[in-house]
Amino acid sequence: MIVSPVNVLILDFRNVISKGSQEVISRHEKYALSLKRITGFDESQITVIGTTAPGGPILESVHLQYFSTKTQKWNLLSYSFKLAIYIKQRKSHSTILVSGDPWESAVAAIVARILLKRKIPIQIQIHADIGDELWLKSNPINVVKSWLARRTLKFASSIRTTSSNQQEKILSTYGVSSGIFERIPVQLNLPDSHHINPERSQLDSLGLIGRIHKDRGLETAVRVIDIVWQKYPEVCVLIAGEGPDLEWLKAELSKISQRGNIQFLGFLESVELEEFWEKCGVLLSTAPAESFGRAMREALVRGIPVLATVSAGSLELNSQSIEGGIALINNTDTAEKVLGAYESVRKSRVSKSFIEKLIEENVVIPDNLAKSWIKMLN
Repeated sequence: MIVSPVNVLILDFRNVISKGSQEVISRHEKYALSLKRITGFDESQITVIGTTAPGGPILESVHLQYFSTKTQKWNLLSYSFKLAIYIKQRKSHSTILVSGDPWESAVAAIVARILLKRKIPIQIQIHADIGDELWLKSNPINVVKSWLARRTLKFASSIRTTSSNQQEKILSTYGVSSGIFERIPVQLNLPDSHHINPERSQLDSLGLIGRIHKDRGLETAVRVIDIVWQKYPEVCVLIAGEGPDLEWLKAELSKISQRGNIQFLGFLESVELEEFWEKCGVLLSTAPAESFGRAMREALVRGIPVLATVSAGSLELNSQSIEGGIALINNTDTAEKVLGAYESVRKSRVSKSFIEKLIEENVVIPDNLAKSWIKMLN
């Protein structure tokens, strides 16, 4: 039973929330409102702990608090010390630390707890598919991250995963207790009702959205686009997003661009993003270690079929979408098999019942997340 207001501190060492878009802030405001309602205390709050002065939408937030440690982005030790000082000054016994990763933020939470000599509950949230061999091999730094996760996860009071497949792999790889796991999906950006259309007409376009980085399977994406263009040069490729490998992607696609049309759209805000979805005929998702598949779900909710490489996220979606709407491929598949998967999925429909299921799951996420925090205090 909760007898006093609950203070949830989200450790934002990389300033993902602090410098986040309006969509990021709105999502966390929903969590804050759920926390107030479920605890029964309007004084319960979420405080984002960043390293720099906030900018953009978070400054205008009514339901989120913000505290800056004013430390350099590389100075994890100073961040941890100032976090501990902040907690001590607050003098709240109902404090929860939420780490968005099992690496830097988790280390900061552990160090702060040691400095304060208090067993403050820590929830470590895992969004990457860190139990998958493909994730481990996709980037040399992931070997170090995996080593660190083996140590930080031992301090977790709660571990939030986003899919069942991801959770099973983490259990078998890291050997943590199954009793502290919480499967809570990532909040989706749901469209207005008039954008939800399982009967939408087929469009000759292939969409790619998200961070432009090679570890997101860009080489596979280029291969798939090339295969599709060889038979369907009229297909327009829409690429939304930014990242360190954008120029590489442009260079690779320029080698085959004589076969088809490409549009690089950059980073899109909510209104522009909805325009992207309106033009997207099939979403291409090629991240080899996708733990959840937020973009895939946001496409399916809008009635847009998905062509995806096998991952924890796509496997879970495929098992749920028994009536079609998603087709899976492997990196080793022949060109004929890839083309067959594309031709099949572009003609498929996303069932109304599956769309409704995704929406229903999304609605309860803020409450489920708030409940997972409160559970650590009982």
